[in-house]
Amino acid sequence: MAMFREQAKECDIIITTAAIPGRQAPVLIKQEAIEQMKAGSIVMDLAGSSGGNCELTKPGESYVYKGVTIIGSDMTNQAMAWQASTMYSNNISNLFDILCKDKTFEINMEDQVVRGMTCVFESELTFPPPVVQTSAGTPSKLSGKDIIETKKKPSPLSYRVLDLAPAGEFLGLLLIGAFFGIVAAYAPVSFSQQLSYFILSGFLGYYLIWAVEPALFSPLMSTSNALSGVVILGGLLMVSTPQGSPTSVLGCVATAIAAINVFGGFAVSFRMLLMFKKGN
Repeated sequence: MAMFREQAKECDIIITTAAIPGRQAPVLIKQEAIEQMKAGSIVMDLAGSSGGNCELTKPGESYVYKGVTIIGSDMTNQAMAWQASTMYSNNISNLFDILCKDKTFEINMEDQVVRGMTCVFESELTFPPPVVQTSAGTPSKLSGKDIIETKKKPSPLSYRVLDLAPAGEFLGLLLIGAFFGIVAAYAPVSFSQQLSYFILSGFLGYYLIWAVEPALFSPLMSTSNALSGVVILGGLLMVSTPQGSPTSVLGCVATAIAAINVFGGFAVSFRMLLMFKKGN
């Protein structure tokens, strides 16, 4: 909040967008920050429909507070539909102006717009259209006859069995079932328990880290550090086994890798915070 107050002194326009579906929007801009803004400044609160990110926002209203205009309109998203509809209707209107010159429907194949959107003309295939000549290079002219369809030979594992699932999935299920059958028949109980923990941790790691979009890595940094901390604790317990055993070696490796992830996460978070400080 102190950083927001300092930034508010220099900003002429503040646009807030933080909204949580089904919950009250978090308050990010306090009253004291608004009071430090210059006269004539504007606060555009796009989260006005859910309470607003500004402490002084009035949902659905726009007013002036000590020279600062605070806009809390909740119709921003709906208003965009008007612009999109206007743009689309203008395009359709201009298209009919081209197709219906002098109130007569006519397909002029010399017109680049008409030629580019025509797929069949007078029972002949006209797609794809010829490349428009530009000064950037020398394009080659293509016609529908120049396109050669290449079909890849399907894999035997892609054929569906009884119209239920591909053969590859059935084969995978059979292999998994055979593996667990062997484990249940010959493996000790302790191994089965450790295997179940390993499988659950694998699913957790995949869906929480591996399957996450790279753009969301920074917001999930705290969660990743928490998981790595749990891995470090488990690795320390494994290190306590007799020195030189496979369990001890794996525990050392797990502890080292998880420690790199934790310290790296804090380093990345620190660099992100520096981005919001003046002069960095």
